[in-house]
Amino acid sequence: MVPIANLAEIPQGEGRLIEAAGTHLAVFHTRDGIFATQPDCPHKQGPLADGLTGTNTVMCPLHDRLFDLRTGAGLNTDCAIKTYKLTLHEDGTILLNLMTAIPLLTIGYQSARFPEVRDALVEAGTKLLIDVRAIAASRRPGFSKRLLAGGLAEAGIDYIHLQPLGTPKDGRDAARRGDTATMQRIFRAHMQGDRAQSALEEARALAVERPACLLCFERDHTTCHRALVAEMIVGHTGQALSHLHANIGLPQPAATSSDWSGAV
Repeated sequence: MVPIANLAEIPQGEGRLIEAAGTHLAVFHTRDGIFATQPDCPHKQGPLADGLTGTNTVMCPLHDRLFDLRTGAGLNTDCAIKTYKLTLHEDGTILLNLMTAIPLLTIGYQSARFPEVRDALVEAGTKLLIDVRAIAASRRPGFSKRLLAGGLAEAGIDYIHLQPLGTPKDGRDAARRGDTATMQRIFRAHMQGDRAQSALEEARALAVERPACLLCFERDHTTCHRALVAEMIVGHTGQALSHLHANIGLPQPAATSSDWSGAV
């Protein structure tokens, strides 16, 4: 729990935009209590903190989308918003549960250029990239360990390679064959080892400190072991999980053997 504001700073019936632990929140004070949501409306990015509040609702000031502050559900729209758990201390201090405030992200670089991946990370607010490839090397420009770390640093994103969270060679071979079930079975067995468990604990600690994203090769997270790593992290931390996709521009060359050997 971290303090983010005092109740006296937010008049009843109003909202305020607040930054905490690298995350922007819209925080509301209503007759029913205090609530926090993502800062922008998913429709056209209207500033929710400036919206009209009801007992437990907020209306986007741009196009009148109405949301339930308790659940995030859209009441007159198909859109929904993320909500965060707050606690009010007896002295008026508003406390934020960090584990629910910082989502965990994942991304794959298959068919994407480095600038496209970088832009997706920046747009999502990523502060740390956790490379979970067994081998942090690629023939694709910008995705080998040193080049990747350097390019990310220019965008204000830190980099760490947790090699024990990569899949063993027989698991990577299974992924190349399209045998996802075998890859997952091999990876789960691998994760029982001491080095893998130690790296997993490190990843869990890093993920709740600031917005982090797991990186591997496959664009489709359902065929990549990073989805399993992510589940092992959020199952412990309680974080929300989101799988990013880079916006792909021009057609890309097919994956090479070095990409597959460094992935999953």
